[in-house]
Amino acid sequence: RSGRTLPYVVITVALLGALALGRGRVGSVEIIPDGFDPERFPVAAVERARAEDVPGRIFHEFVWGGYLLWAWPEQKVFIDGGSDFYGGELLRAHREVIGIQPGWRDSLEVWRIDLVLVRSDGAMAGELARESAWRAWYSDSTATLFRRAPAP
Repeated sequence: RSGRTLPYVVITVALLGALALGRGRVGSVEIIPDGFDPERFPVAAVERARAEDVPGRIFHEFVWGGYLLWAWPEQKVFIDGGSDFYGGELLRAHREVIGIQPGWRDSLEVWRIDLVLVRSDGAMAGELARESAWRAWYSDSTATLFRRAPAP
């Protein structure tokens, strides 16, 4: 019985092995992405922030948490996909801030946030751009990294 499926298993393993060795490519065609799409993830913003060793506690888009864990390991994320670990209070605070709900500025103060990394086309980026307490430090079509402005 196992003799009937063995050829299929061997062929499948060989094809997957070849795909892995080709880093997800077959010739010039990308079958499986080998990296993070800079149009979906803040690749350039993180590279620049790491290169310049930007300090501070960060608030960011929820879906970027896992990427930040991988790409900026020295930076502690605000929240990531393991939200059950962080608890309800942090998840509520994140929704409040990202949704620009009443009290969002206070939440950034309570959590002592110095950096905010959000989608450039999102409402949060527009709101922070109007705030005198924040300065856009880096911006591209995907992400904007805001730094808290020095106190006067």
